[in-house]
Amino acid sequence: DVSSNQLSGIEDVVLEFPSLQVLYYHGNHITNINEVLKLQALPRLNKLTLHGNPIAESKTYKLWVVAHLPGLRNMDFGAITRLERDKVDTWFRSTKKRAAK
Repeated sequence: DVSSNQLSGIEDVVLEFPSLQVLYYHGNHITNINEVLKLQALPRLNKLTLHGNPIAESKTYKLWVVAHLPGLRNMDFGAITRLERDKVDTWFRSTKKRAAK
């Protein structure tokens, strides 16, 4: 649990625990959504909190995180439902199409 520690990014020390399954990172100061990509180095991560960070103010924040961390089963203290996964897939495909144009 590294919540509410005024962290502005994903600290490298977190990545030294590849078996980590749960990470509470809420209430910090992450402003760059790309910081979340570092968590791809944690293949067993299935529960993550990021709410209360500036990145969580974006309407597409949860879609983006779930798209890039497909192993997540729970985010911000709520289960990721099948419907949400379908929404993520649709959103991610449309984003890729727009980027390709």
